[in-house]
Amino acid sequence: MSLNEKLLIKAPRSHKDGHLFEVSELAVNWIEQYQHFKGVTKSIVELLNLISLQGFSSKDGLVSTTELINATDGDITRAAIQQRLRAAVNIGLFQQVP
Repeated sequence: MSLNEKLLIKAPRSHKDGHLFEVSELAVNWIEQYQHFKGVTKSIVELLNLISLQGFSSKDGLVSTTELINATDGDITRAAIQQRLRAAVNIGLFQQVP
């Protein structure tokens, strides 16, 4: 995807949902191995697990930050998700698309 391309977020989702995540089925198979990669913390693996679990029940395969917070009854905060996401992007587990 080039820098000029943008993703169309289809209704009923909007920017108010927060970040949208998608974890491929191939990545789900690797989650247990990720903990052995340099820079991958337990909290990043937990975030990947949570996203993948929520993604399986999602109609469009995407999971929003708001859905993650609701799934944990508020135990994980938006700031904690963003911190883990930044770390995961820095080590190459996620690709951030503007």
